[in-house]
Amino acid sequence: SSQNQTQRFYTDENYEDAIPNLERAYRYDASNGDALYYLANSYNSVGRKSDAIAAYKQVIEPSAAFASIHRIPDCRLFLRTPVNRAPAQHFAPV
Repeated sequence: SSQNQTQRFYTDENYEDAIPNLERAYRYDASNGDALYYLANSYNSVGRKSDAIAAYKQVIEPSAAFASIHRIPDCRLFLRTPVNRAPAQHFAPV
C-alpha cells in the first residue's frame, strides 16, 4: 500500500521519496497531523527549512483540527533554534 511505502521511505531516511507521498496524504486528509509532522521532518532533513518551519508551525497551531499534542514538544524545540525562526506562514501542499 502507499502508506506502507511512505512509511518505509521515511524509516529508511529516503526523504526525497517520502515527501511527495506525505504531501499527497496531507492533501487527501488535512486533519492528518502525523502526515504533516513527518512531512515537516522530511523537509528539514533535505534542507527545505522554510517548508519545514511552515509545517511545524501548522502542527502546533492551537486551532489545528488534528491537535498532534504528542508532536508539539518536538516542533517547538525545532522552532526555538535561532536559525529556524521565520515569519509564520501556512503550509500549502503542492
